[in-house]
Amino acid sequence: MGQQLIIVNLALLLIILEKVYGATKIEFHGGKHRFSSKYFSNFTFYTENSTIYADLLLIKSIRQGFKANVEIQLRLDNSKVHQKLFSYILNICDLVVSFKNTIFKKWFESLLKYGNFMQNCPVAADHYYVNGWKPESKLIPSYLYPGDYRIKGYGFMGKYRGKNENFVVEIEVDAVIS
Repeated sequence: MGQQLIIVNLALLLIILEKVYGATKIEFHGGKHRFSSKYFSNFTFYTENSTIYADLLLIKSIRQGFKANVEIQLRLDNSKVHQKLFSYILNICDLVVSFKNTIFKKWFESLLKYGNFMQNCPVAADHYYVNGWKPESKLIPSYLYPGDYRIKGYGFMGKYRGKNENFVVEIEVDAVIS
C-alpha cells in the first residue's frame, strides 16, 4: 500500500506535469493527507525544499483493484482558489505492472530511485518510504503550462463514490511549475 499511496501522489503530479507547456522545473510547496487506519499504522507525507518525503507502515496488503481518482487544479493569476482542469481514475496496480512507457510509468520509475517500492501487486504489508524525490526536468511534459497547481489524489478500493467504496488514502500537494 505504501507503494500504491506514493504512486497515487505521483500519478497526481504526473498528470499535472503531463499538461505543462514549456516547463523546466517543478517545486512542491506543502501538502496534506489523511489515511485509513485499516491499511496503515503510520503514514507520514511532507514536502521540504521542493522535494517529497514519505514514510509508510502498511499493515494490510494492497491487492489488485486499487484505484486513484487524480484531480489536477490550476490557480489562475489574481485568484485565490484553484480551478479543476481535469481528473482521471487510474488503476494503480495496472500502472505499476504495465510495460507501456507512459508518463506515469516514467514517473514511477523515477520514484523507485528514491524509495523502496515494489513493482508488483499485491503490495505486501511492510515499511515503505520515499526519501527526497523530485522529478527531473526531462519528466515534465512540454505541454504543461507554467503556473500554480494543486494535485489531489484519492486512493480507494471498489467503485468510486459507490456503496462499496473502501477509502485507503487521500493526498493533496501544491506545486509550482516554471
